[in-house]
Amino acid sequence: MSEQLPSSGREMAGKPAGSGGWVRRHRVEVIFGGLLVAFLMVAQVPMLKATASRLLGIGPPEDGIPWRSDFANAVAESRQTGKPILLDFWASWCPPCQAMKYDAWPGEGVRQAIIAGYIPLSVDVDAAGNAELSGRYRISTIPAIVVIDADGKVLKQDGYMSRSTLLAFLARPRP
Repeated sequence: MSEQLPSSGREMAGKPAGSGGWVRRHRVEVIFGGLLVAFLMVAQVPMLKATASRLLGIGPPEDGIPWRSDFANAVAESRQTGKPILLDFWASWCPPCQAMKYDAWPGEGVRQAIIAGYIPLSVDVDAAGNAELSGRYRISTIPAIVVIDADGKVLKQDGYMSRSTLLAFLARPRP
């Protein structure tokens, strides 16, 4: 009869090979992976909340922003008032767009900043007639928040924003 030799030094020390050795050896990766998963879950909360609300038939809260839908009229109003135009490019199927409708746009500070300083224009990228406007401003991802002057020159732009980031964006001086 042949005698079996231990397959690892741990078995020699009286510990089976599978007793938590992998976790100890990969502790940093396990910790980093856990933190990454937690971060991603937290980052997705607004989109998950908006999606769940839509599935339950709960519409977004009223934002109180006087959104315009006609670009030519917004340009005329911008020329008359001197306020730049704030274009919100969005779609009903876009989770980040919907998250902004539920969490970023509704808020007294956002409403006041927009009314005081901008002509707000809502642009549904899927609506008839908005393809030309989306193409003019090279919109390739949504949401896209673009601020233009009355001549159509882009002053600043960004994508998805939380309420606090949107407030900072609105307050940021234009070039």
